[in-house]
Amino acid sequence: SSHIGQGQRVVRPQNLELQVFIVPDQRFMSAASTVYSLEEVAKHNKEGDVWVIVDGKVYDLSRFGALHPGGLPPLLDPGVAGKDATALFYELHRASTLEEARYTRLVIGTVPSPASGSDAEKKAAAGKGAKGTVALPWAEAFGSWRKHSPYYKETHHKFRAALREFLDREIKPHCRGWDDRGELPTREVDMLLGDAGIFACIVAAEKAGARLVRELNITLPGGVKPEEYDYFHGLIMAEELRRGTDGCYGVSDGLVGGISIGFSPAVTFR
Repeated sequence: SSHIGQGQRVVRPQNLELQVFIVPDQRFMSAASTVYSLEEVAKHNKEGDVWVIVDGKVYDLSRFGALHPGGLPPLLDPGVAGKDATALFYELHRASTLEEARYTRLVIGTVPSPASGSDAEKKAAAGKGAKGTVALPWAEAFGSWRKHSPYYKETHHKFRAALREFLDREIKPHCRGWDDRGELPTREVDMLLGDAGIFACIVAAEKAGARLVRELNITLPGGVKPEEYDYFHGLIMAEELRRGTDGCYGVSDGLVGGISIGFSPAVTFR
């Protein structure tokens, strides 16, 4: 080993690159073509060896217990381990969760498609909520999946759909990168939010704000009129902003945090 004496310093080489070579896991590459029988999946139902079916895909959760937010016990439940847990999964999770790379890599195959009218299909049909969206009890506002609500009307459903479409298209694909780099919203992003009517929503439920929206001929998401906008629309916007920023609190605060505090008094006392 070399000796560094007093007064000497280590000079690190410039442009030192670390190259990482990833060898594809053949199991994951062939997952789409591997079909397991329900009997085979059922054998994997104990700690250290857990397979679960969700939407016809087989997930190997054998080493996932320590990472699961709910811990290992729910994965070992007799109705989950080695079983089709589709209905149970959607009671607590969003469908978009399964699209994340950290979960898609757990897929090791599929099971044969269920016959028409099977229990799995009936459960999936029962899981359809308002306007044909997937019902996710406790993960969405009641008005988005209850068949009848005294509070959520057609304007609320249109408002949610328009917000979700905009955020999924313009914000969600970029927010992880923004968050990792600590970037502030650019002028262009602010303009997109303004043109979509999202900033106007912050004050639309207030008398002075509704008047300003009409004066400036601003179109709110989903074509909601200022006089229709209520606090349930505001609740929907809060929910969709959190979802649309993929859980990146810094991004959602950067987009609307400051203006949510300052816009209302500025409009009211202008």
